[in-house]
Amino acid sequence: MLSAKGLLSIAKGKSIYVRSFDAVNVVDPMHLYLQLQVDRDYALDVVHARQIIEPPIAAEAALKRTAQDIASLEADVEELRVCNEGFEKLAALDMEFHLQIAKASHNSCCRFSSTRYTG
Repeated sequence: MLSAKGLLSIAKGKSIYVRSFDAVNVVDPMHLYLQLQVDRDYALDVVHARQIIEPPIAAEAALKRTAQDIASLEADVEELRVCNEGFEKLAALDMEFHLQIAKASHNSCCRFSSTRYTG
């Protein structure tokens, strides 16, 4: 079960390894879970939780950002502005933008791997 959740890597006949913790280990299973949730109230609860959590992260990012952080955020905004693809692409770009804000906070809890949309 832990392997299916992406927390362990099993090499048959060799060993079991604990995978390094990063955003992909959390985001991918969470993404699948959210796709399977059909309850409208649950989706609204997730949005509400983000509204509570994200403003302090953005405030910290505003104080600690680097020139590279600003460049990444500007690139993300431009990609969102010119995107004329479907909802999945827009959602992926939006997620990348919010992850970039969290990275710009330079909080050790916000060290995420890129989740760039490739579909």
